[in-house]
Amino acid sequence: MKNRSFYIFALSLALPSIIQQLVTNVSQLVDNFMVGKLNEVSISGVSIANQVFFIFTVVVLGLSAAGGIFISQYRGAQNDEKVTEVFRVVLIFNIITGIIFFLLMNIIPEKILYLFTEDKATVAIAMTYMGYIKYTFLIYSIAIAISGSFRYCGLVKVSMYIAIISVLTNVFFNYCFIYGNLGFPNMGVSGAGLATLIARIVEVVIAIGLAKVLDTPIKTRIKDMFKFERFILKNYITRGYGLVINEFFWAFGIQMTNVIFTQRISSNIAALSIANAMINLIFIGMGGMSVAISIIVGKSLGKSNFEQAKVDSKKLLKLSAFVGQSLGIIILIVSYVITGFYEISDSTRSMARLIITIAACFSWLYYLNTSSFFTLRAGGDTKSVLLMDSGFMWVISIPIAFLFGVLHLYMPLHYFLVQLLDLLKLVVARHRYRKGVWLNNLTIHKQNNA
Repeated sequence: MKNRSFYIFALSLALPSIIQQLVTNVSQLVDNFMVGKLNEVSISGVSIANQVFFIFTVVVLGLSAAGGIFISQYRGAQNDEKVTEVFRVVLIFNIITGIIFFLLMNIIPEKILYLFTEDKATVAIAMTYMGYIKYTFLIYSIAIAISGSFRYCGLVKVSMYIAIISVLTNVFFNYCFIYGNLGFPNMGVSGAGLATLIARIVEVVIAIGLAKVLDTPIKTRIKDMFKFERFILKNYITRGYGLVINEFFWAFGIQMTNVIFTQRISSNIAALSIANAMINLIFIGMGGMSVAISIIVGKSLGKSNFEQAKVDSKKLLKLSAFVGQSLGIIILIVSYVITGFYEISDSTRSMARLIITIAACFSWLYYLNTSSFFTLRAGGDTKSVLLMDSGFMWVISIPIAFLFGVLHLYMPLHYFLVQLLDLLKLVVARHRYRKGVWLNNLTIHKQNNA
C-alpha cells in the first residue's frame, strides 16, 4: 500500500473514533461550563467525583483493550468464533468491575472522595453528584465492552454513533436539569448527575440493541456467557493483566498527580479542572490513532506478516505525532476564547490558560509515547508497557512531582517540570520498540488447540 493511500486508510479508521472523542469531550466541556456557571466549589466537587469515575472508565477500557489485542488478531486470522469467545470474557470482567465500583461508592464513598481533597464543601458537592453517578458503573461497563469490541473488529462507525447519541442525550438533560429549563426541576449539581445516568442508560440500550441486530461476532446470549475455551481465558489474563494493571495505576496516578499539583486548594482544583477539559480535546486523536494501530498492526501480526507490521507501525508513529501536534495548536487557540466565558477569578483563568499552553507544546510527545505503547500492546508486550507507563509514573514522575510540591511552586511551573519527564519515557519506549519483541502472532497456539 502506497504512503498516501495508507495514510488515508489509517485516518479512515481513526476518524470515527476521533469524532467520537471530540463529541464526548465537547460534552464534558459543556458540562464543565454549565456547572461552572454555578460557582467554583461546584466545579471542584463535580471534578472530584469525576476523578473516581475516570479511574473506573480507564479500568474497563483497559479490560476491553486487553480483549482488543486478541479480537484484532483473530479478525486478521478470519476466526470469528474466537472473536465471540474473547468478547464474552471481556463482558464478564467488565461487569465484575462495574459491580465492585458500585459497591465501593455505596459503602465508603466519603473515604474515597477525601483522598482527592480535604475541603468539606467540595466533598459535599461530590457526594450529591455521586448519588446518581454510582448507578452508571454497571451500565457503562456493559456499554464499553460492546462498543469497544465493535471498534477492535473494525466497526468504528458503530461505536461512534453509540457515543454521539449518548453525548447528545447528556447535553440535553444537563440543560434541562441543572437550571430547570423546559419545565424540568432546577436540580443544580444533582441535575448533572441525573443527566449522566439517563445518557448511560440510553447508551447501553442502543449498544445491546445493535449487538443483537448487526451481523457481527460481537454478540452473546446470557446462557452462553461462559461458553469459551479455557485457553481464551488463560491467554486473556496472561497477556491482559499487565495492561489492566497499567491502566488502573496510570489512572490513579493521574489523579494523585492532580492532587499534588493543586495542593487540594479549591481555586487550583478549579483551574486544573478547566484546563483538563480543554487538554482532553488535544487527546481526542489519541483514541483514534490507537484504534488504527490496533487494527492495522494487529491484523498483520495475526497473519504472521511481521515485516509489514514493522513498516506500517513506523508510518503510524509518524502520523500520530503529526496529528497530536496539529490538535495541540488548534486547541490552544480555541482555549483562550473558551476560558474567557467561565465565571472565575482572573488568577484562576490565568493558571488554566498556562497549563493548556504547556500541554499543547508537549502534545506531539504524548502522542508518540502512547502510540509506541499501543504498538507494543498489539503484539501482546503488555508487561513492558506496564513498567514504562504506570511503572515510570509511580517510580519517577509522582515522587518528583511530590518533591516539587513541597516547594509550593506556582502550579503551571510545577506542571511544566513534571511534563518534561515524558522525554525520558520516550527514550525508553523507543528502545523497546526497536528491539522488536512485540512482533508476535497470538493466534497460532490457539488455532492449533481449537
